[in-house]
Order: sequence, then C-alpha cells, then structure tokens
Amino acid sequence: MEQNGAQYRTTSGLEDGKQVTTEWSTAEPKNTGKANATTATQQATLEIESQYAKKLKSGYFRSKNDVNKITFIEPMLAHPLHKLAKQPDFAKESWGLQCKFNGNRCIATKNGLFSRTGERYYSVPHIEGALKSFFEVCPTAVLDGELFNNDLRTQLNEINKLIRKSKHISQEDFAKSEELVKFYIYDGYNFSGYTETSPYHLRKKAIDNFLLTCKLKCLASVETISIKSDEQMKEEFNRLLADQQEGAILRRMDAPYEHKRSKNLVKVKVDDDSEATIVDITDGDGNWKGAATNVTLNWKGKVFDGVFKGKYEKRAEILKDKKNWIGKEVTFLYMGLTGLGTPNFARVDPDNCFKNDR
Repeated sequence: MEQNGAQYRTTSGLEDGKQVTTEWSTAEPKNTGKANATTATQQATLEIESQYAKKLKSGYFRSKNDVNKITFIEPMLAHPLHKLAKQPDFAKESWGLQCKFNGNRCIATKNGLFSRTGERYYSVPHIEGALKSFFEVCPTAVLDGELFNNDLRTQLNEINKLIRKSKHISQEDFAKSEELVKFYIYDGYNFSGYTETSPYHLRKKAIDNFLLTCKLKCLASVETISIKSDEQMKEEFNRLLADQQEGAILRRMDAPYEHKRSKNLVKVKVDDDSEATIVDITDGDGNWKGAATNVTLNWKGKVFDGVFKGKYEKRAEILKDKKNWIGKEVTFLYMGLTGLGTPNFARVDPDNCFKNDR
C-alpha cells in the first residue's frame, strides 16, 4: 500500500504477473477537538496499518520468504452446497448431517485455543483447563470445534463479544465465560491411534467416547445423522431452520481431515428475504467511489445497515438518483438475525428488489 498525505491505495497481484492498482481512497479526520483527534493524514496511516494487520490475521505474510512457514493449524473448511458441480450422492456415498453452529471456530492444541486464522483465545481458560489432562496423554492431538452455547443462541452478540475479548479481561469476564461458553467438538486427529488420514467416522467415534468419559459440562458433542436421500437431507435441514439454527453441515463419513476447503465438507444455508424501507444511501470509497455502497434500512422499526449488490454502473445510477430511492420499500436478502434482532448480512439487489419484480 502507498500513501500520499490523506490518500492511500493498494497494488496487488502475482509477483511475476499482472498487478492491479486501486483508485485513491481518502481518509477523513476523526474525533476533531478531542484528545484522541487524528488529522486526515494520520487517519490514512492508521487505516493502512489496520489493513496490513487484517491481512496478517487472515493468512498473509510480511515476506515471501515466510510463505511456506506454518504459523497456525489451518482447519478444514466447507464448500457451499449450491456451488458444488457434483452434488452428494446419498444413496451411494456415506454422508452425515450436523447442525451448523453460529459460533467461533476453535482449534485446540496443547498450546491453547486458536481461531481459524491462528489468533489465540484468552477469555476461555476454563476450556483449556478441561482439556489439560487430554493433551497430557495426547500431546500432538488437535481438536476442531466451535466456541458457542446452543441453548443461548439468541444471546449470540453477548457470547461472541466475550469470546473475542483479548485485552482487559476481568475476573467477572472469566466467570461469565465459564458460565456461558462451551466447546462443541466435531473433529480432530492424532489421538486414540487416529491420524489426519483416518476416516471421519472413526475420528468422530473416538471424540464422542472421550466426551462421554470426561463428562465436563463445558465440552459438548455434536449429533451426526446418517443421510440416505435428498428428501431426508431437506427434512433434517428444515428441522434445523425451524429450531432457529443457522443451517447444516454435511460430512463425508469416510473422508480424511484436509487442511483446506474440502468438497467432503459441505455447508447448507438459505437466504431469508423481507421488505424494508430505505432510510439513507451512502457513497463508496476507492474503486467504489461514485457508486451506492451502503444502504440504511428500516425493518419493523429496527434501523440497520446493509449493502447494495450489483455492478458499478447500476449502483452509480442509484447514487445519482438517491433522493428517489429514499423512502421506498424494497425487498432485501439476509441470513438470520443478530442477537439484537436485526437482519444479518443484509443485501439489496437493485435489479430485483421491488415486489412487482419478483
């Protein structure tokens, strides 16, 4: 990234291939008149540093010499069902269905608990303590699961805020964490004689036996239902949705543990849709400057922000015609509700957002 006063831009691409440079983004001064005020130039520097920090947390490196160094255990990630070229054949293949928890992915080792990008969890020492004896017996083991509380899923914001807290954690926070947060373990390897190449059903059976033996309330098992047909899969998926769950996970029961996005692990989710009134539309930045980016919506008396879908040209037209969009009722897509009861990941498709277009 490069900076020119209050402006900054990014150049990215393959080292020996084509590289793309974005348009300049302009930072604005913050907290003017306050002790923590920043000038536009200072704010640009902070935003650049923030972008670098974000990339480093998501698997990037400061130097190309570090690329092949393993800095954290990369978990097995799921493919969306609708993006698979070949759909699961439940009649001929062995698949299991599990609830898709809307928690925080957690990789547990003898060194602690970590996010999917290798960030340490500091606010859940009760779970580290519960696993201590396990890792003393199996020091190379890896457990893969979710920090969550299924019984308190309507308090998602409160639980997530607590789990992600990494500074100024009080004794009250630790006590609350011990009361609220559980570790749902659904995979792992290097224990009971099973490795990454062992089939999932054997690894899962060993995990469930361990959880049954230790009987600790902060460690939870994950139910797996054998799926034999598309009809059964849809029935179980709808049951989870009716139970206010985020969706379902399909697992190939004879698959190994893969440190990548795997077609043996499939997520099944659905978009909800509803109507809301547009309160405001704001301009974009950088490459999206001059185009409608964020949209503020009023849905059943709740005001929240979403984004516009679509190409730049269409969104530029919307921004120019902003006054004629504000106050209109539009259809928007979302993915469940937050703990505050507002739609999650709201998106407005300008080409299909009015009732007579649907």
